[in-house]
Amino acid sequence: MDSETAFSMFNVTLVEVINNVVQHSQSPIGCFVCAQAYPREDRLILSIVDLGKGFLKSLSESYPQLRSNAEALELAIQEGITSKGMRNAGRGLWVLSDFLKECSGLLNIVLGNGSLAQDIDGKITVKDLTFDLCGSCINIEINNLSGLASRF
Repeated sequence: MDSETAFSMFNVTLVEVINNVVQHSQSPIGCFVCAQAYPREDRLILSIVDLGKGFLKSLSESYPQLRSNAEALELAIQEGITSKGMRNAGRGLWVLSDFLKECSGLLNIVLGNGSLAQDIDGKITVKDLTFDLCGSCINIEINNLSGLASRF
């Protein structure tokens, strides 16, 4: 993937993820976004944090079988999963995950007492945690993507 395509794809994905945080979290402060670029290493680290209700509460009305934050994370990263019941919705985390596979990126999401980690090969690990986070934290690391990190 050339750097122009990657940059465009990343921008669209980032806007979608932030819109989802604002729409679904019902966080009283919106969200906090922090980024650090490492141009010489061709690496970008980005964190999106909110103090909202979390994926489980957001998805449980549409998916009442969900019992834990880890289950909600595992479901939320699949294509077409949405709490809104709209057509062509539910692509934010799925597109982000797919994009990160293309650029050897890492994804880590922590919310409530669940976490999801995607390694550079795209392998996803979901687990329950021993602590409880208010809201959610999405950490993205983009590696080996020529030119993208330097454009931030």
